[in-house]
Amino acid sequence: GIYKLNLNSRKIFYKDKSLALTEKEIHIITFLKEQKKPVKISNPDFPFNNVLHSADLAMFVLSLLDRNWSNFHAFPVGASAPMTIATMVETMKNACGSSSETTIVGGGRTPFSISTAYAEKNFGYIPATVDSIISRFCLTDD
Repeated sequence: GIYKLNLNSRKIFYKDKSLALTEKEIHIITFLKEQKKPVKISNPDFPFNNVLHSADLAMFVLSLLDRNWSNFHAFPVGASAPMTIATMVETMKNACGSSSETTIVGGGRTPFSISTAYAEKNFGYIPATVDSIISRFCLTDD
């Protein structure tokens, strides 16, 4: 869906719903929209899903608090529908209105993807797609 941002009211609007933004979120969005520095990436063809939206994480944690726990459980969470690193960067730049150029550099850390299968099977985790997370984070003004 298309989300709209109104910096005056400090809210995100989607259809008939709205969500108030924190001061920090406003600063991050404004910074990204105004950023003109080149974006350097490595491993451009590697699948990327190492992201989640803080609101989704909060809702998941709240759902976990309703469970009866025994023992310790640790598991990774991330997004579904991975996209390549190059596609993710271009999607984010387009969604945020950035005109920064992208350059591919060598080296960098070894890329990896996150499997959410354990969290989905055992804890009811429902991952959002990488694309929907980017859309929710990078918003446009009216």
